Amino acid sequence: FAPTWSQSRESVIDLLYGLFESKSLDEVNDILKVNNQHLTVLAHPLEVASSNKSYTQIELVSGPLVDATEVISSCKMLISDYSSLITDALSFSVPVAIFAPDLEFYQYQYGLNTYWEEDISAIRVESFEQVMALKNSEYPDLKWYLKKYGNVELVNEQEVLLQLLNRH
Repeated sequence: FAPTWSQSRESVIDLLYGLFESKSLDEVNDILKVNNQHLTVLAHPLEVASSNKSYTQIELVSGPLVDATEVISSCKMLISDYSSLITDALSFSVPVAIFAPDLEFYQYQYGLNTYWEEDISAIRVESFEQVMALKNSEYPDLKWYLKKYGNVELVNEQEVLLQLLNRH
């Protein structure tokens, strides 16, 4: 779970409570444990993700030195809102689910660099239950998104990315 930074919330944990429909982190941890799943919460570098308690199935990651692409490339799915990390995830062929309860406010306040309804709406989720119910076959093929916004030919995404990184 890696949402973008927002002035309208104190912590990324606040947005988690919306996704979890006010379930406690203890309850979410138990659900994840039963389903043999793990949740990594990657806070924006300007935010802190912290809890007074540690969890077996939930990892809170934050700080300006965290390599977000390393975290995302190892995930089975990215849940985000408007973060540019969506494009990073897609470049690693990591499926993306969008949780954006404040879409209208965000569009009005900040604007978006993509045509939200046209590009991303097919993969929006509104609850933790919807996220848990997702199967890989339900994800649309979003390589066209990268071609449209990144002008990248995706034969081998990771190889292309490594070549670009090695040039600098």
